[in-house]
Amino acid sequence: MAVRRLDGTGGYIPLLNEAGEQRKDEQGRLLYEVDTYEMSPLELTDFGVIEQHLLAMRPTPEAALRPLLENLGPVEKEMLLNIVYKDMKKGYNRVSNREMAEWVDTVDGVIFTTWLCLRKRNPQFDSLEKVRGLFDRMSRDEVEDIKNRRNLASGTDDLGNSTGQTRPSPNGTDGATAATATTTRTPPAR
Repeated sequence: MAVRRLDGTGGYIPLLNEAGEQRKDEQGRLLYEVDTYEMSPLELTDFGVIEQHLLAMRPTPEAALRPLLENLGPVEKEMLLNIVYKDMKKGYNRVSNREMAEWVDTVDGVIFTTWLCLRKRNPQFDSLEKVRGLFDRMSRDEVEDIKNRRNLASGTDDLGNSTGQTRPSPNGTDGATAATATTTRTPPAR
């Protein structure tokens, strides 16, 4: 993952050529210095963390019903509570695959899952807020690129695990991690 570096004034640091002019890519876009970070793929335990995060964001049935119960009589309250109890037994404390898949592709979901992917190999990202700070410096296209790399690395893209290795490679990294680590590296600032 590559994130443009900020100078002291909140602007981006341009990548310069030997003549001191700002470099451009093949399409004529200006280039900037970047910090790169290795992302690990999402693992099964990460999906458990995501599920717990989603469940923690849900209001409790009592909190959701409290305003409704105030205006009901005793019979209506009992009927409503019985319905809610049956629904809770059916899976209130579970997150469906669809709900999770939809949430991880929201902006908050991309930030949260990127944090899960970064914190394994980058100890400086010990809080979600630090990753949110990175996203504040990204364009929409860069966020979309991060989402696509996360999906590819984790085997959750449209093709699933058919896009990469499913067993460790000889160099000790899995194919998914290697796929994410192919961001452009720039020389350190001088």
